[in-house]
Amino acid sequence: MLLEQYDRSGMSGVKFAQYVGSTLAYWLQSRRRKREGKELLMKAGADTEPGKSNGARIEAVVAIQLTQISENS
Repeated sequence: MLLEQYDRSGMSGVKFAQYVGSTLAYWLQSRRRKREGKELLMKAGADTEPGKSNGARIEAVVAIQLTQISENS
């Protein structure tokens, strides 16, 4: 399949290798970020019991609102 894409691309071998390399690097980075995000969510969820909150979200919202108020005054 990769060779077929190369044939259709009309790019030189070097250009195609650079393109595929940068694309592969992007895909790998995206996959790593998604996995890290899921792991953080699972870790955060493991620290709490269902139906209970540790208050972190409320604290974050209040902090954001206080920052916005102080910037506007």
